[in-house]
Amino acid sequence: MPRRHLDPAPSFPLILTALGVGILGSGGSPAGAQVGGCAAPTGIAVTTSCPTIDLTIAWTNGAAYASILVEVFDAASGALVASVPLPGTASSATVPLAEEGRYQVNVTGTCLSGSTGSASADATHFPFPTGTTNAVVDLDGAGGLVDSALALETALDTIQRETVRVDDIVSFTCRDQMGPGTVVWVTLGTYPNNHVLTFDEGTLLVERLLAGVSIYIEGGDHWGFDPPTPLRDYDGVLGVASSGNVILDGDDTLVALVGLAHADLDFTALPGTYTQDSPGNDYTDRLIPTGAAGVPVDLLGANAGLVWQSSVGYGVAVYYLPPLPFVGPSSGKVLSSSFEFGGYGGEEDDAMQKMSDCLKGIVRDDFRRGDCNADGNLDIGDAIFLLDGLFGGGVAGSCESACDANDDGNVDIGDAIWKLAFLFSGGAAPPAPFAACGADPTPDGLGCAAFTVCP
Repeated sequence: MPRRHLDPAPSFPLILTALGVGILGSGGSPAGAQVGGCAAPTGIAVTTSCPTIDLTIAWTNGAAYASILVEVFDAASGALVASVPLPGTASSATVPLAEEGRYQVNVTGTCLSGSTGSASADATHFPFPTGTTNAVVDLDGAGGLVDSALALETALDTIQRETVRVDDIVSFTCRDQMGPGTVVWVTLGTYPNNHVLTFDEGTLLVERLLAGVSIYIEGGDHWGFDPPTPLRDYDGVLGVASSGNVILDGDDTLVALVGLAHADLDFTALPGTYTQDSPGNDYTDRLIPTGAAGVPVDLLGANAGLVWQSSVGYGVAVYYLPPLPFVGPSSGKVLSSSFEFGGYGGEEDDAMQKMSDCLKGIVRDDFRRGDCNADGNLDIGDAIFLLDGLFGGGVAGSCESACDANDDGNVDIGDAIWKLAFLFSGGAAPPAPFAACGADPTPDGLGCAAFTVCP
């Protein structure tokens, strides 16, 4: 499946401010350059649309111009990406771009005298590509023996999950596109190559969690040593920021992993060795689920439990499956790990399949392909139901896999066309399981939350 790697964004404060208001530029141009007394434009602001990569640029003209030229340059190479000539009265422009990235926008006004005034602003746009269901956020510093972000990305690729990788969590300028079914995989690393999650980064993660995004987060010191962030109240691990509780800092005894089971995540058949990222200095936090043995629960309630522990008996991964009654059944889940996935020496693809399925809310129950409305009949009603959900504002089917009539891993108009061709034009039948209920022989990124007509 396609993977995309997005370069690090500029300064954290600039983009965090941008996230709140949708402004991706500086919010006001730096001091403009002028030639021959022609005043430069001022107040340059750059916004973007999602999920496209268009830049909308607005400014205030500093003088009466004969013409205006808007130029967009690649911030890294300095190459000209786009050039848009405009009349002198213009005060905005929309520039379509070919790909996400970091840019510099120049607005140059040519005065009636022929002299010019120019000003610029930075623009950063890393949209969440349409159809992407996983974001691997690589915050781990350079160094160490394992590259956990790469290991996660490779494992997701192996199980055919659409993935984007970024190096700064706040570079998701179109974060509102991320909702139920999306998983954010955050790697913080192990000391001394770790990243300390900031308060603002934790706030952003909580925002997405409450919007239905599930979160995987790993870090050797995140729970037992680093300062708390708002996520500490929502991750199912002892260390509730509001209560002041903290967990034990780790040591260097983690050399083997023992799988456990909690709720719908079962690692009991997937033990493995563990390669420490910094042998002799790994400090793997000892995790304790909230709500266990009198431990206060997180703000979203109980239902947290261990799913991995070290071979000497302390917990290193907690799965949190809160009911979240006030935000609906599609709310996100959290998998917290104090070891790095890249150091796991077991069945990586199987472990990733389990983690991904649970965090995405996939339940691999039996279904019957083509019965999109799950009424037990295979007829034109399924095509109508699918088209209404896609284009008419109707509800989506409870079993995505059943709606995927052509079994291409997507639910789209092609499935309705396939079904109609089968019913009325002698087209091929939907692939298995079609003749009877059954499991999906070609697992993909689609799920089947409910299909009650199968026993």
